[in-house]
Amino acid sequence: AEGYETPSLGIAVHPDHRSRGIARQLMDHLHAVAAARGAARVRLKVYRQNLAAVRLYESLAYEFEPFSESELLGFRALGPLVAA
Repeated sequence: AEGYETPSLGIAVHPDHRSRGIARQLMDHLHAVAAARGAARVRLKVYRQNLAAVRLYESLAYEFEPFSESELLGFRALGPLVAA
């Protein structure tokens, strides 16, 4: 098997292109690729003060736990949610 059992995701969208749904499309694609490669879940880290990103990830069914003073660690199960 290649990679990690639980893949880590990370994206960035240039400020000039935010609020266009690009981040959601990227995340949907990454979720589909991870699921197709057999991952049962994915993880990511996000800065606590990045409220727009935290809201996006929450809307994508991520559940968070503290990681550090400045970051949250999020997990999302894959499977039926990806087909939606």
